[in-house]
Amino acid sequence: MKPLHILSCTLLCAAIFFSCRSKNKKTHTDDALNTSIKVDTVIYPLITDSITIENFLAKHPVYYFHRNEIFTFYKNRNYAYAWFNNTGMVEQAGNFMNLLIHFDDEGLRDSIMYVAENNSLYQKISNPDYYYQGADENTLHFDLALTSNFFVYAQKVWGGMSEKQTKDLNWYISRKTIPYVSILDSILTGKRASFTAYEPVYAQYNLLKKYLKKYKALAKENTTWEILALPKDVNFFKEGDSSEIIAQFKERLFILGDMQQKDSSAYFDETTAEAVKNFQIRYGLAADSTAGKNFFDAINTSPEMLVRQIEINMERCRWVPYDLKGDYITVNIPEFKMHIYDDDTLAWDMSVIVGKSSTSTTIFNDYLEYIIFSPYWEITPNIIANEIVPAQKKNSSYLSKNNMEVTNGKGQVIDASSIDWNAYSGSDFPYSVRQRPGAGNSLGWVKFIFPNSYSIYFHDTPTKNLFSSAQRSFSHGCIRLSEPKRFAEYLLRDDSTWTTAKIESVMYKGKPTQVNLKEKIPVFIAYFTAWVDKSGNINFRKDIYKHDEKLEETLYTTTDI
Repeated sequence: MKPLHILSCTLLCAAIFFSCRSKNKKTHTDDALNTSIKVDTVIYPLITDSITIENFLAKHPVYYFHRNEIFTFYKNRNYAYAWFNNTGMVEQAGNFMNLLIHFDDEGLRDSIMYVAENNSLYQKISNPDYYYQGADENTLHFDLALTSNFFVYAQKVWGGMSEKQTKDLNWYISRKTIPYVSILDSILTGKRASFTAYEPVYAQYNLLKKYLKKYKALAKENTTWEILALPKDVNFFKEGDSSEIIAQFKERLFILGDMQQKDSSAYFDETTAEAVKNFQIRYGLAADSTAGKNFFDAINTSPEMLVRQIEINMERCRWVPYDLKGDYITVNIPEFKMHIYDDDTLAWDMSVIVGKSSTSTTIFNDYLEYIIFSPYWEITPNIIANEIVPAQKKNSSYLSKNNMEVTNGKGQVIDASSIDWNAYSGSDFPYSVRQRPGAGNSLGWVKFIFPNSYSIYFHDTPTKNLFSSAQRSFSHGCIRLSEPKRFAEYLLRDDSTWTTAKIESVMYKGKPTQVNLKEKIPVFIAYFTAWVDKSGNINFRKDIYKHDEKLEETLYTTTDI
């Protein structure tokens, strides 16, 4: 009886088990959260361990650079799977896989390894016929691979080149710190469906990304981009002119989006003039609605070259802070513009003059701390050596004519006539030279100081006529402002004691007056030759310092990882 009793119990338990398993299957299928994967009743624990991860990295050494982040991520979640739960694959797995497949949309010419292999595995697991039972060989590999690919992708797309590389490219703006591990955790646990909603990137990045897609399509459709030229006897085309060349550049204006309707006529009408002006504005040319040499130089730039220019500037977007808030000031060197932000909203902007190519303005960031009205111009050692000393040697009255004086290390004024100028070559000159405050002072009536090691600051200028030029690279490196008084009023707007009348009284006093700001204001001196303006139009500018050329050499040295 005892063996028979045991057998009966065994059969009864088996019947109950299979009956319950059948019921559980049906219930689980009914409750599945938007998944087409067949789910087994027995869900094997979605847990891995450090040894398994180490073995995975040993087989995929390309991920080893991100070993610390991968281990930190899994350790923080007690080694639980990231991209699966008891009902199947999470939605963000598909979203991220899609980003990996379309990696070239990010403006990078290299690639991420194992994408095809991982996509094949993704298709297998997400297939409706896949029998999902939690942890298995496929889900384990896919989870580790997708996590590893995330850190590779995030570093390339969000972080960009290393800080050492960017400094070698003369970019000294402080690099942002990206918390990759916590961002991935937010993506997987957050409520925002869009993967890109969590991207720690400068706003311009995604604006340029949209135009990259457009210009790639233009480059594909327009594989030939013939050089258009003015006839030898024509300086420019204007409204009312007729020429076959006009018909050709009108077609270009239509392709590039400056002309709304296609017009194959050879006549330069009012609509053409408006399109030419719009193009000129986008390219930073004198907006006079005439098609001259500069217009033709710009419109001969092929879509393929513009694709590269967009990609180069998308890379720069990866280097700058993505969470700018409050009040801050930016200067875009190739644009010759300053932009003033009030509580993270563009308040206004103004034209500026930047350094010549030989005395270029440095790309960096710091904090604006104080204003000096009626300033001295403390002339830098290189200008003294290369310009002042040679000029004084040629003309002993040079300093007096330019309202300049010599000072010693204690700031005491030295009689210039007591110095044997011919005894010095220039770089060995032991004194300082400064220009006294006044109407002819090279700094004008006010300067704005954000202390830095590059001796760069904002200032007024007596040569206002230079602001009428479209290309404004004339200075020794400092940045000249077209509206310095307005800028001073803006900076002191929250201090009721600094009225316009008081500002004017100290500005034109002829004696230096320093005013410290109540709060330091972040300043960013940047370099972008492509960006999207507040109207949604893409802008392009000349690479005045050849920084694009240097970055292009580095950017298009492709590597797969």
